[in-house]
Amino acid sequence: RASRKSGKVVEEPYLKNRKGESVEDFQSQGKAFLAGSEALEAAKGGGYDLHFCICAGHLHLHDEERARGTSLKERCSDIWSWAIEDRLKIDRKDLPSYSCVLVVSSVMDKREARDLVDVVLRDLEMKEVAVHDEAVAAIFTHACPIACVVNVDTEVTTVQCMEDGMCLSSSKLVLPYGRWDVFRMIKSSLAKHGCWPWSSEGGQRANGCGGVEEPQ
Repeated sequence: RASRKSGKVVEEPYLKNRKGESVEDFQSQGKAFLAGSEALEAAKGGGYDLHFCICAGHLHLHDEERARGTSLKERCSDIWSWAIEDRLKIDRKDLPSYSCVLVVSSVMDKREARDLVDVVLRDLEMKEVAVHDEAVAAIFTHACPIACVVNVDTEVTTVQCMEDGMCLSSSKLVLPYGRWDVFRMIKSSLAKHGCWPWSSEGGQRANGCGGVEEPQ
């Protein structure tokens, strides 16, 4: 989610804007907030602050938002409302007739899950909600009653052994790093050996780094 205000932009992998709009297009429209790939694109122009409601699997409120008394529930409600109307093409007034499945992070605590349920039932006014751990959702999706689920997220990695929809507590492992940390490590190693950044001429990578692509 990007709110309209100047400030520091958090560095994150770039996602291509689906509509092909430029930063100037977003700023000229004067929207109070943007979400999804549009938020990542608009924040590059400096006219928006970029905020992430979930970091390392937990709900996260930036210091400047806390100082303004901004609610995390408000942020989540804004993003979900946008996703439902813009992506799913469901009118907001029709939501009371819908039920939903809320998939939460494996490291998220009960209080955080309750806050998200509150957004679904009170703010979005949906009829009912079922809450599932992301590891449970993964095994049900693949029809595997017993499985070891390894989730390499952006900032955290979890390992859990699941049986009939239940996590074996003694098997759960949470590591405080994820795929973005792996990318930074590889990038640093390549830079140390003079392979990053590299030049491209005629489709050939310099310094023998062919086949290595920066994630987009």
